[in-house]
Parts: sequence; C-alpha cells; structure tokens
Amino acid sequence: MRFSFPAVIGRHRRWFGEARATLALAWPIILGNFTHMAIFATDTAFIGHYAPHALAAAVLAGNLLQILMFVGFGLSMAAAPMMANALGRGLHAVRDVRRTVRQTIWACWAYAAIATMVLWNGEALLLALGQDPGLAAEAGAYLRIIQWMIFPLLGYWVLRFFLLTLGRPQVTLAITTLGIGINALGNYLLVFGHCGFPELGLIGSGISSLIASLFLCGGLAGFCYVDRRLKRFAILGRFWRADWPRFAEVWRLGLPIGVTSAMEGVLFFGSVFIVGRFGADALAAHAIVMQISGFAFMVPLGLSEAATIRVGLWAGARDREGVTVAGDVALTLAALAACVTASLMFVAPRLMIAPFLDVDAVETIAVSQLAARFLLVSGLLQIADYIQFVGAGALRGLKDTRAHMAFILVGHMVLAFPTGAALAFWGNLGGLGVWVGFCVGLFCVATLVLRRWRARTRLGLLERCWAMGDASE
Repeated sequence: MRFSFPAVIGRHRRWFGEARATLALAWPIILGNFTHMAIFATDTAFIGHYAPHALAAAVLAGNLLQILMFVGFGLSMAAAPMMANALGRGLHAVRDVRRTVRQTIWACWAYAAIATMVLWNGEALLLALGQDPGLAAEAGAYLRIIQWMIFPLLGYWVLRFFLLTLGRPQVTLAITTLGIGINALGNYLLVFGHCGFPELGLIGSGISSLIASLFLCGGLAGFCYVDRRLKRFAILGRFWRADWPRFAEVWRLGLPIGVTSAMEGVLFFGSVFIVGRFGADALAAHAIVMQISGFAFMVPLGLSEAATIRVGLWAGARDREGVTVAGDVALTLAALAACVTASLMFVAPRLMIAPFLDVDAVETIAVSQLAARFLLVSGLLQIADYIQFVGAGALRGLKDTRAHMAFILVGHMVLAFPTGAALAFWGNLGGLGVWVGFCVGLFCVATLVLRRWRARTRLGLLERCWAMGDASE
C-alpha cells in the first residue's frame, strides 16, 4: 500500500471530528445520568431523616423494583440503534423513527404490565426471601405505589433515546433537573406533612416519586410536540397502529440487553450477602465503595449511549470507516476516563470515602481502612468496566446485543462470582476477595468485547452483512 500524506491527514481529521461529536453528545448524557440518580437519592435523604425503619423498607422495595427495571431499560435501549440506523439511511427516516418509538413503548409497557403484577405481591416475595415481616409489610405497601412508576419511567427512557439520537441531550438534562426539584418538593410536603399536607411518611415519598416520574415522561413528550424540529416526527401519531415486525425486533435487540443488566444487578446485589458474612464493618465498607463505583459508572454509561448512536448513524449510512472510527473513538475516550477515575481511587481514597463517614473517627476507622482497600481494587476494575460497557454500546450500534449477554454470563457467573466467593472464604481475603472476583470477571468481559468489536469491523465483514440487509447477523 502506498503512503499518502493527505490520506493520513484526512483520517486524523475524521478521528478528531468524531471525538468532538461524541463528546458533545456524551457530556450532557453523563450529567443527565447523575441528575437521574439524584432523584432517587432525594427519596433516600428524606426517608432517612423521617425514620430509620422506613429507610430499611424503602431499600428492600427499591432493590426489588430496580432489578425488574433492568429488563425494561434494556428494551427501551433497543430504540437507540434502530433510530440511529434509520437516520443514517435518511430515506423515510421520519416514518421509521416514529414507528420505532411507538413499538418500543408498546414493548416496554407490555413488560411493565407483567412487572407490576410481580411487584403487587412484593410483600410475599420479601417474606419468601426471609425478610422481617414488619419491614416486608411496610415495603409491600410502598411497592404498591412506586410500582406504577415503571410505565412513565420506561416511556421517559424511550423518549430520552429519541432526543439523544436527534442530538438534543440538553433537553433531557433540563427536564431531569426539574424532576429533582419536583420530587424534593413532593417529599417535603408529603413525607413530613408541611404546609397543611398530610404526613404520609414512606407512602408520601412513593407518591412524590410517582408524580416526578409522570413529569419526566410528560415533560419530554410535551417538548417533542412543541419543538419545531421534533414535532414533524409526531412520535405518538397513530399510537395504536401495530407494526409487528418492528415490535419483534425491539424484543430481539432489547431483551438480551435487559437480561445482561439483570445478571449484572444480581451479581452486585448478591455480593452484599457474601460480604455480610464478614461483619458489619466489611458490609459498610462494601456499601460505600459500591456507591462510589455507582457514581463512577455514570461516565461509561453516557459514553456507551453516545457510542451506540454514533456507530448506529454510520452503520445506517453503510460507512465502514465511519463505524470503525466512531467505535474506536468511544473506546479511547472510555480508556482515558477510566484512567482518571482509577487514579483518583488510587491516590485519594480517603477523599472519596470522606463524604460517607468521618475517616478520622475512632469508631469508623476500621470501616474506612477496609473501604480504602476495596477502593484500590475498584480502581483497577474501572478500567475493565469502562472498556467493556462502552464496547458493548458500540456493538449495540450494529444491533449486536446477544454476544455481550454471553460474555457477561461467562465473566460474571462463571468467573467473578465463584472466584470472589473462593477468595473470600478459602483465600481468607474476606470482602476484598469479592472485589478481586469482580475484577477478574470484568477483565475477561472487556477482552471478549474488544475481540468481538475487532471481528465485527474487520475489512469486508460489514459490507457483506449490509449486502444481506442486516449488520447484526
């Protein structure tokens, strides 16, 4: 191959142009993810100040709701590559995008109907899991309020992906920020009974969360109908008209994403029961590091969503180089962000632990020391987690969702969980062994994802897939 200096310059310009486009899309998504977390953190803060037993019941109910929400979130995420591909193709994009929004909402709400039937029996489920009867009864009553959040929240996620694909991430950030204020006001009025409102405690917080969820969904839907650029899509037009092939495609793409998220949730939530065997200090340290890691995860989540959209747009345009550059840019940004996060965890663990407890107090020194040790392993874990999740986002842009599900099954269930348990109990590492297990599993997943991405973008493969009409097969 002959060297061409203008060609090299052109590739570099395309790479940096893609990096700017990815960052412009990703940073509002990342901030929006943080604000979305803040809505639920608001509930925790108000309930915690109301009564400790109410907070315990809320945690039980919230964990059950969250596990079921993982699958619904996966279904909603299927909309992103489908819409991005349609916009990349250009032809009939408005019609295709509208139908994708409609059928994704259909799929999400069909799943939500099943999930609410499960949550309606939340008290019985918690009792079957051996929880305290009093807490289970309180959590069950709370669940019968917050279970209805699934419908507006999944609708919100679908509309959010519509706006992100159209390059309007700032709108979702603004609406979510307003949702924090509405939820905080509702908690203030209904939990404690201020300004003449009844004091409803935990139930009041559930009502407030439901109202905030309805605002999130309604706010995005309303904006889509008043914005000049977006109202031409008429996203809810002919809402009751079926498109069964597209409905089936939503399930084909979204269900593996949801199952993958559920498996990850089971692993991380299940780790609590292992670490809890090593005492309250280990469990408290584990909870702190899980919180820190959860906030750190908002960065790869945002980059992953941006990668799905950017790769999906180029895939729709049948541009192999564009697909490759978009995915490689997202992975490079993920690696750089992971190095920053890991460095903070390595260099300043006390600074990161300080918001959760007094690191210098005698009664918490054992917890802070354990948390610092866990955080060192968590820092190494961030590198693998960022790369595997953003790589999975790039693969989703090619409508490739089943491979990541298989990789998570191998990495988490076959490697991470048994390795963590073995190191914790037989390796005498305690809670630290669980985090080492996480690390082993995620590095395995990251390696498999990178190999999959390289295989999917190698010369000639995408072109052959597009010639057959689908890059996902």
